[in-house]
Amino acid sequence: MCEISHVVLAESLRAVEQGRSYKGCRVNVRGIFKLRFTTIRKYNDLHCAFLVIFHAGGLYVFDPTGIQFGPDWPLLSPFREDSDAKMDPNSPIEVRRL
Repeated sequence: MCEISHVVLAESLRAVEQGRSYKGCRVNVRGIFKLRFTTIRKYNDLHCAFLVIFHAGGLYVFDPTGIQFGPDWPLLSPFREDSDAKMDPNSPIEVRRL
């Protein structure tokens, strides 16, 4: 399911990354990347999300399919918080361009 989000959302997220307005909104983003990681043992699954870097310096994880793990899995969260709470510290994190 999460691999599909990388395909379906790529064009819209590229528009945001390039500074174009999307549905009347403009977001000040420096870069957006595809993110793949192994979840913590509780879920023990390979998962995909997006890494968003804002011009103001914030590093966030945008996770449109994370709800499959329950309502406490946030849609947007700071990377540090996200990596500590969801990512297996013993597994590699894969980051790729959109």
